[in-house]
Amino acid sequence: MSVVGERKKTPKGSLKEKVLQVYDKLFQGQDITQGRAEFWDDFFLLKPNLKCLSAHFEKTSSEDLVRLKPQLNRLFIQCLQTAQYDGHRIRVANAIQTLDCLLSGVHKCRSPSINEELSAILLGPEHVKDFMENYISLCVELVREDKPELLRILIFNSMMTFASVTSSLNKNPFIPILLDDRIYDLIMNTLINPQLRYYHGVTACRFLGLLLQYKEPDSLNLFQTLIQQTEDELLLNSILSTVALALSEFNLKFGQQRDNSGGILSSFSSFFTTLVSGDVASIISLRPCDSLLLCLYELARSSHHFAILLSYSNGHYTNNSRDLESIIVPDPILDYRILKAISTESMVGYLDPNLVSPGKAVPVSAITTNTTINTTNNNNGSSINSRSSSPQSLSSLNHSTKSVNSNRLNTISSFSNGQFNSNNNNNLNLDIDSLYAPSMEPRNLLADLLEYCSVVMQDVKTPESLNSCHLCLIILCCITQNQLACPLLHDMQTSFKVRIHKSRSRKSDPKSYNAFTSRPIAMVILDLMIEFAHGHLMKKLPHRLYKLCLIVCQNLLCYQKMHKIRLEFDWKSLWTVILSLLKFVLNLDCSNLQLLDALKLMEKSLQIFNFFILHGDKFLQSPDVYDNLYYELIRMHLLVENLYEYSLQHSTSTVIEIKDAASCVVLQLSTLRSIVNHFNAKIASFSTLNNVTSLTENQVLDIVRANYDSLTLRFLEDLDKIEEFESDNEDSIMFHNIIESISKQIRKDCLDSSLDIQNQLHELSSIP
Repeated sequence: MSVVGERKKTPKGSLKEKVLQVYDKLFQGQDITQGRAEFWDDFFLLKPNLKCLSAHFEKTSSEDLVRLKPQLNRLFIQCLQTAQYDGHRIRVANAIQTLDCLLSGVHKCRSPSINEELSAILLGPEHVKDFMENYISLCVELVREDKPELLRILIFNSMMTFASVTSSLNKNPFIPILLDDRIYDLIMNTLINPQLRYYHGVTACRFLGLLLQYKEPDSLNLFQTLIQQTEDELLLNSILSTVALALSEFNLKFGQQRDNSGGILSSFSSFFTTLVSGDVASIISLRPCDSLLLCLYELARSSHHFAILLSYSNGHYTNNSRDLESIIVPDPILDYRILKAISTESMVGYLDPNLVSPGKAVPVSAITTNTTINTTNNNNGSSINSRSSSPQSLSSLNHSTKSVNSNRLNTISSFSNGQFNSNNNNNLNLDIDSLYAPSMEPRNLLADLLEYCSVVMQDVKTPESLNSCHLCLIILCCITQNQLACPLLHDMQTSFKVRIHKSRSRKSDPKSYNAFTSRPIAMVILDLMIEFAHGHLMKKLPHRLYKLCLIVCQNLLCYQKMHKIRLEFDWKSLWTVILSLLKFVLNLDCSNLQLLDALKLMEKSLQIFNFFILHGDKFLQSPDVYDNLYYELIRMHLLVENLYEYSLQHSTSTVIEIKDAASCVVLQLSTLRSIVNHFNAKIASFSTLNNVTSLTENQVLDIVRANYDSLTLRFLEDLDKIEEFESDNEDSIMFHNIIESISKQIRKDCLDSSLDIQNQLHELSSIP
């Protein structure tokens, strides 16, 4: 068979590609080789038509696929053999693309009845282990630095396809085998190597985030164990800096789109749009960073070094901040540098070092020999300046990376950190100053995360946005429960520029998010929780998200009480929003919020008030703040009584869970009722004595100050214990939905990426 071969006419008279004829025979159950030994050599020189092959699968029923099992099985195995052993790079590229298309195509069958057995159509269960062993060896080989950039892109694309082929990780037969030391080392080396991280850092983190979510019965999976036990701060910082850069670019893109909607016509348009869709965040098209946040969540939850790494300052380096391309929006292949890298020269290992793409930056922590953070005090507060020494060359960076991680790199001898291409050593002897110019202020992962949270929190009306916000709050819970991270959050001398985007529907100043004052990050987190609580009191209340917000607040308060930290914070704003929440939940119909969920949310809200009442002297700024707390409770005495009657009514329920929850609410209300009853009696006595019907705020405060000594309160235990995050059923559903959404998006991205790569393959026909 020749590469061009003879072509067959379609019914419309146009010529059909040779590869399409092969696909037709395949799905007709014919022997596509026709007994010719050289068929595979010729076939894999043909450019695969991925759209046509995918369409064949979509039109084929699951029953027909089962009948085609021998033919599909043979082609699937042959793809791997060609990719693994053929020295012709075009054949390797075509084989990998065909392999991925077969895998994703089989899982597109129209009948969902055999979803768990679909992979068996391509590969018998007895052959999966051997197949994946060879596949992992292929992955390790093609990610080596001396391999062409195109093949690295394709193999990362392929690994993502294998990991996301099913919506449920536990139903994916390939995931347990992908949890292999060699894959972990491959990901690690990609992240710690500046050059590989430049191209594939985001993909590696997305891949790692998925694999970390695989649940093994009664134990951690291998990757979770390795991440939990790792002492390699270089690896952890590489992961966090990659996530931070992605979040920062998302935030920058959002800010640009938000600012561009500031005209008169845009204001009218956004006003009417937000009446329907919520807020400006819902009409700005940016893909959330959920897959990267899954990776961040695992580190925040389990890594012992996470708190230390939070304090690092990373400079984001680009050559043109005005034209910053978001790496969250597809397609990385559209980047001009990568388009150049996958051209003809790329297939022989060439990389042009003078082309720098905006938005794909190596963090300063990976490209400098010494980075210091100087804290200076002035009349305006504290600020942080990042000062970096002269950067190293890329070759010396690779050498240092190798020496730091030699214990892991020795397990993969095929990874060469000395040079990118043995035929082009001179290309690496550069000063990074010629490649990167700083265009953004030094940033911190926590600052980027908080700004990102303020964006996704604005709109939780769709399941996707609700899940993104849910994941962000869980990460904040993990951070605030970490006793090594809390000192950073409350450090008066350490401040990063954090922008909090506020909902326009709350009539905030559109430019207010640009305002910045030097203050501890804990205050920013509290502001963020208050902003969320104000903006989502709706009929279908996201009660789990509200509870997570309250847990974050409680954890911060516990640390402040423990270390007697007195923040200059407007605590009244927190009390007001909690009282508004209690009032809203009390009046909410049970059809929109389950009774048990309502009672638990009430209990958590009241615990915050009791914490202020019983422990406020340890962290409130002054006695005046304490007086204002009592004034707010006295002012809302009707709400307190209504809550008491509501909980007392349900404390006699025959349902044990509801009875216990209502009893807990009654207990939490005992302190508030004591305060209200005590001071209302004093106020009534004062009014009678002075013949006044209404008192001013100052008069009430004077009565409060004069009658503290006669007030007796019941002490409630365990209020000052930090609450560690424990996943409940709603959290599990959220993680399942996020993984399903991510897997679906990855499958689409992988196909789009393969199609974009194919646009460059015509340049490679001259390569032997």
